[in-house]
Amino acid sequence: FYTAGKKVSLDTVIGGENDELTLGDTLEDDSQTIESIIIQKELLEALYEELDRLDPEGKRICELMMYHSERESAEIMGMARSTFKRHWAKIRDELRDKLRDYYL
Repeated sequence: FYTAGKKVSLDTVIGGENDELTLGDTLEDDSQTIESIIIQKELLEALYEELDRLDPEGKRICELMMYHSERESAEIMGMARSTFKRHWAKIRDELRDKLRDYYL
């Protein structure tokens, strides 16, 4: 960047004379670690396996919840919202239990 005739870059030293600290050194590195990427991949694969094991109604509930609210999903399924919420909570609890090894 240029400002008032000065060139500013991430390599600009911002420390004192004996300090090599640059502007770039002050930026947080928010990139994921390889380990976290591998764990997320394994979790996603395990989740897909567990979703495949659900009965047809459970699969349909999960599919609907990806795109609709509980109210809309219950209407599409033709069931009372309270019944839908009970089924949805049971599915979430089962998935959480089966995938608990992936949570910190």
